[in-house]
Amino acid sequence: MKSTFVTTSKPIQVLVADSNRMQCQLLGSALRRRPEFQVTSCVLDPEAILHVIGSTPVQVAVLNADDPRDGWPDMTVVRRLHLAHPEVAKIILLDTYDREIVVNAFRSGARAYSVSPGTLCGCSASASRVCIADRCGLTANSCNT
Repeated sequence: MKSTFVTTSKPIQVLVADSNRMQCQLLGSALRRRPEFQVTSCVLDPEAILHVIGSTPVQVAVLNADDPRDGWPDMTVVRRLHLAHPEVAKIILLDTYDREIVVNAFRSGARAYSVSPGTLCGCSASASRVCIADRCGLTANSCNT
């Protein structure tokens, strides 16, 4: 299927949140190298995320949900973000293809998931923009706002 995404001059506003500071910095730095993205990062904490979104326009939140509690990734942050800001597209980073975990991520409000952070930052600039935009349902109009 051919992508019909129209490239605009305005960058996609991305929030990166991770409980691991080093991983958050690495993913944020990788995405900042792309002129298609304007990246903000913070710790994976509901209050911190809601504070950032309240003060900075965010279109996409990339959240690392690989902080397992009893062997299961905790989707509480995703649920809270989705309830407070359903318009923000949420991409969840997981370390598993487990069907039950993936279904739980989508039920929590995720629009896309990636098993590897490299999927989002390792492809070409135009491909990564289309990847995030298409997977999150962003259109050329929503990227202009």
